[in-house]
Amino acid sequence: MRAEPLSAPVTITWEVSLGCNLHCDHCLSGSGPGHQRPNELTTEEAMAFIAELDDLDVFQVNIGGGEPFVRPDMLELLAELTDRNISTCVSTNGTQLDEETLDVLEAMDPLFLQVSLDGLRAENDAIRGEGVYDTVVDALERLEDRDIGTTVNTVVTAQNVADLPEIYELADAHGAGLRLNRFRPSGRGEDTWDRFRLEPDQIRFLHGWLEDKPDVRTGASFFYL
Repeated sequence: MRAEPLSAPVTITWEVSLGCNLHCDHCLSGSGPGHQRPNELTTEEAMAFIAELDDLDVFQVNIGGGEPFVRPDMLELLAELTDRNISTCVSTNGTQLDEETLDVLEAMDPLFLQVSLDGLRAENDAIRGEGVYDTVVDALERLEDRDIGTTVNTVVTAQNVADLPEIYELADAHGAGLRLNRFRPSGRGEDTWDRFRLEPDQIRFLHGWLEDKPDVRTGASFFYL
């Protein structure tokens, strides 16, 4: 007997803006300052979309971009999602998480943060911009004392794969989990593919390391293809 198809997705990913305060070399969406789409949803349209998700019983929304917190209405949208009890996960570069923002986010439930960190000091700043590493680590330190589920999100590249054990320790020291994403030849990643893609020996190292770290999330099975 055939099961009935789902009436709606269980989880959706919503890129709320192509705008971002950073200009990362490997950005999947090619986001950056001034890159907002001219037809991005207004606050009113976004609120209507959230109501539709609620009506469809969508369980979880993964918010991405660009950098979500460059939207002036982002906290309003997150409040609407969590008030409707939609599990909400926000991927952020971590540079916009001041104390006032964290106060508001901590009052929201269910809400989780994924904070991007793509290497240790020199490596991360080379990809994301000068001083970004220190800003992100500062955000992780402040999140330690907050009741906000936090994960460090790392795009695995030839530049940082050998540092994964130290990145794991850094995340763990701040009470955060670690999630790995595959580097893709999309957006600015298309231009930096040869620079950042993993070599065969690095792929073997990655797989061996993941076998010993079952608590590290990969987000998809592509690490084992």
